[in-house]
Amino acid sequence: MPASSTKSIAFVRSQMSPQREPPLKEKGAIKWLRENLFSGWFNSILTIVSILVIAMGISAIAPWLARTVWNAGSLAECRTVLDGAKGACFAVIQDRWH
Repeated sequence: MPASSTKSIAFVRSQMSPQREPPLKEKGAIKWLRENLFSGWFNSILTIVSILVIAMGISAIAPWLARTVWNAGSLAECRTVLDGAKGACFAVIQDRWH
């Protein structure tokens, strides 16, 4: 081998490279989600199960909260307004809260 091929030539940059944005995976909400909720297979399973449980809870409560009665003089009047449907009767709370 010739002597010139075994020498390494050092390179020193004379100008700085322009700054670039970090990759999408390494900034913002996506980075937070990856680091905190999906950092491993166990955390990923727990996150998905938690989202499903919360969604099922909201879907069970939402229809009840959608049918609310705020203005009624008594519980019987509130039930008459609801007409047998399941719903929230907040008029009783409003009537009894001093």
